[in-house]
Formats: sequence, C-alpha cells, structure tokens
Amino acid sequence: MLRLRTGSIRWIFAIAGLVALAPPGVNAAYLETPFAGQLFVEFVGANNGLLYLEFGLGTPSITSQQSERQVAIEMTKRSGGGVPTATPAVYAGDFYPAGSALDFYLYSNHLNVKRWVFSSSLVGTPSDAERTAFLDTDDSLGLGGSAIEALGPGDWILHLDDPISFLVDDDDDDFVVRVYVEPVPLPGAAFLCASGLVGLACRGGRHARRQDRVMGSA
Repeated sequence: MLRLRTGSIRWIFAIAGLVALAPPGVNAAYLETPFAGQLFVEFVGANNGLLYLEFGLGTPSITSQQSERQVAIEMTKRSGGGVPTATPAVYAGDFYPAGSALDFYLYSNHLNVKRWVFSSSLVGTPSDAERTAFLDTDDSLGLGGSAIEALGPGDWILHLDDPISFLVDDDDDDFVVRVYVEPVPLPGAAFLCASGLVGLACRGGRHARRQDRVMGSA
C-alpha cells in the first residue's frame, strides 16, 4: 500500500488547486472520450471518385505538409477507376484524461483541386462543405442530423462525406470510418511516483521529509 506523508499530501493539494484554477475547455468537440485510453481509427468503406482523400485528427493548417499532420487514413484511386486502398486500422494516440476532445479533418486532392473541411468549424460558422462532410443535413441516417452513429461507450461510426460532396449531395457514405477508444488503466499506485504530476508530488514529499530530518537533527 502506498502511504503519502504530509509533505506529499501538501504537494498533491497544491497541484490540484492549480488544475482547478485552469480555464475549462469548451465542450464543443466533434467527439469526446468517455474514458482514458488509446484511440484507434478503422476504415469501414467509401463511395467516392476522388483520386486522393486524407482523414486525420485535429485542425491542421491548410498550408501544412503531410509530415506535420496527424494523418490516420489515406485513400488513393488511380485515374479512370479502380478500388480505393486504405489502411484498415491505425493507432491514433493516447488520450488522457476522460473527456478529451476529438476533432477531425478531411483533405482531398482531385485533379489538382485541393479542398479542406474541419469538424472544429462546426462550432462557429461552418462552410457548406463542412456541414455536408460532418453532418447529415437531410437526416437520412435518422440520427437527428448527426453523422455519428454510436456503437457503445467510446465507439463510433462516422458517416462522412468528402470535401466536394456538397456540390452534389449529402449521402453520408463517401467515407465511413470507425473511431474507438480502448480503455487503458492508469498506472497503479506503486508507479505513480514515476511520472506526471503525482511524480512531482512524490518528489516534493521526499524533499519535505529531508527538510524535516534536517530540522530534527538541528
């Protein structure tokens, strides 16, 4: 059993106070993780004629290089047809704590016409392309206008449209992907001092104990 001495406890409460004073995040992400864990993205299917389509996490700059983006899945199709190819499942990172925000982007390059859409734009004034890509504007899925199908806690199917679909339709099948969180338990008490804020607290406790010993021997 891990016993925290008085010095350690003082550090933990001090750190907790600083966290409490931090400004809260805006609850406006496309998805939020219900628990801490590892995020995975799995390709489900696609019905589009694009030569190149990229799906990833976050809101990268439209001038960014691919190496600077958190790319999850790429789709390519040879000119003139063919079956699109995509990585079926990828690890997309650790997300701690519960309630971590998840936003996504789609980037297409078709005949050198490049387009971007960002789910994070839905909280402001999204473009028609973004509304079509990340929402179900005609509620054809029967999910109240959402393109997110919940399979269970931390497990979703995203029925997305590509960045140029708004010019044609909103059929919610241009790019379908599963996003899910595999819960990973936080380190046990025996390892808390090895990392993170509690590690700082434990080091502070050891420092306090050394001070107490010095004062006691004076």
